[in-house]
Formats: sequence, structure tokens, C-alpha cells
Amino acid sequence: MHREAAGPPDAATRALLEELIGYPGVPSGWRTPHLDRAPAPLLGIVYRKGDMRLSVFSTITTFGTPQDVTLQELRIECFFPADEATRALFAKR
Repeated sequence: MHREAAGPPDAATRALLEELIGYPGVPSGWRTPHLDRAPAPLLGIVYRKGDMRLSVFSTITTFGTPQDVTLQELRIECFFPADEATRALFAKR
């Protein structure tokens, strides 16, 4: 999010970032951008509801040098199972 807000001027992205890091309980390390570090290629997430647990990782695809402004703002997020139990649950669907 810090990288998006640091890019070309986009008041909506900056406002969203400020709102997100302003919530109580947000780790202090998330409030400071670390733009000198390469971003992680994927993000692991665990969802829990009752006894159900889903472990996934996501990747976000962007278009590097699009010729169309719509493509420049497009982000495609894909979720993949990160463990066998989640893979089996996805296979049922």
C-alpha cells in the first residue's frame, strides 16, 4: 500500500493508507514505509471461522507499462491453497 501511495499522485490511495494505518492495533512497523526493501512476491493469509481454517497465499498482478490508463490501474489478485487441507476444500468446489 505504501508503494501504491508513493507512486503517481493519487489522493484516494493516500487517504485509504492513512485510514488503514490509523486503526487501533495496527503494528507500528506498518506505519513506516520500507521502500528500500523489495516487496514480497506473495502474501500468506489464514482465514478462520469456527472449526474451519483456510490457508492461502495470494499474488497480485499489475501491468508494467500499459498503453491504456484503465490497465494502469488494474490489479488482479489470485488466491491459491497454501496447504493440503485448503487444497482439498477448494477441489470440492
